[in-house]
Amino acid sequence: GAHPTLDPTQDVDDVVDVYEVPTRFGVADPNRLGVYGASYGGYLTNYAIAHSQRFRAAVTLATISNLETLS
Repeated sequence: GAHPTLDPTQDVDDVVDVYEVPTRFGVADPNRLGVYGASYGGYLTNYAIAHSQRFRAAVTLATISNLETLS
């Protein structure tokens, strides 16, 4: 079954919050942000692009993409 302990909601919120600082100071263009990750970071990236409009590009590596087949 699904793994309820792998709920990345708070982690995605934290990642989005991190992007606020460079965009606020003009260091990053808020319309051209990307995100990437491997392993759990890849799972987090998959979740982020499915639940946020913040990112324009994403790359995952060695990621979990289906919790049903994980176990």
